[in-house]
Amino acid sequence: MTIAARPERFWLSVLVPMFKVEAYLDQCLASIIGQADAGVEIVICDDCSPDAGLAIAQRYVDRYPGQVRIIRHAQNRGISVTRNSLLDAAQGEYLWFVDSDDRMEAGAIAAIAEVVHRDAPDLIGCNYRKRGWRRSAFVGPCDRVLTDRDVIVGGICASRKMYVWVRIARRELWDGGLRFPEGRIFEDAALVPRLALKALSYVHIDRPLIDYRVWSGSILAGVKNSRELFDLPSHLDLARALEGFVETLESETEPFERTRFAVSHFIAMEFVKTASRIMRAGSSTRSTGSPELLAQFRGMMEQLSPIPFADLALRYLRSGRLVAWLQLRRALALSHQHDPARGSS
Repeated sequence: MTIAARPERFWLSVLVPMFKVEAYLDQCLASIIGQADAGVEIVICDDCSPDAGLAIAQRYVDRYPGQVRIIRHAQNRGISVTRNSLLDAAQGEYLWFVDSDDRMEAGAIAAIAEVVHRDAPDLIGCNYRKRGWRRSAFVGPCDRVLTDRDVIVGGICASRKMYVWVRIARRELWDGGLRFPEGRIFEDAALVPRLALKALSYVHIDRPLIDYRVWSGSILAGVKNSRELFDLPSHLDLARALEGFVETLESETEPFERTRFAVSHFIAMEFVKTASRIMRAGSSTRSTGSPELLAQFRGMMEQLSPIPFADLALRYLRSGRLVAWLQLRRALALSHQHDPARGSS
């Protein structure tokens, strides 16, 4: 691939955090550089990875000087700090985080370029592929410009796929101090709704542009605990991910009714999953979970929900969403059963 002279400013920065991914990094970088034009830069941040990742990344720097760069941390800082370092280093007009264990689908950059040149929206979204299956990351109109902020934010939250790697944001959206929360996982869920709230225009590309890899060493795989152990710190991060977002919505002049329901649904369904994991692990002597945790998580998560869980369950029932109604009703019943304030049965 012949690289033209570096433009004064890249139109796209692809930002790749790197830590313990030597088995997948080469495939990831090859999938990006193979379709990148001269206006696309690739920035890799080495978070003190102890494997051969740095050597793999350096080969791309040597082969594509000026287009591929590496920045390095002096010590391991975690995924949020790594992404923030990449934000600070990026030079492009649009910024796209791509995890180093995933792959970019063929034609992905061309699809983004088409939308940028045609519509120049503040935010672009796309679908992804997982285990060969197409997964949607937006609920609403696709492949056209949307300017209703309630439709934009609500549609992203309604998908429950609040991943930063399926969002390509104009640099200006990150202005004003918007950064990934340090020292926490589920940093995507904490940040993406706030990022979307700043967008005045959005285009969702109705095709997969990322191939999401599932493997045992990924962060999310570690959170989905075994049957013997409940990962309390990680689930606390999840429970608090949207802390303060309701207050942010209420400070807006628009009602954001669609978004309020979508955020409530996201929190409720995460509570359902958390409750299931607590109860599944509770019978094990190795578990850090206990039935009493159900009441604690319900209290934390319902406090962040714009709609109280009981009212949300009623909405599910009235709208015919019987599976969601049954799931939430069961989780609430279990949490009330083990609520010390109500007494155990």
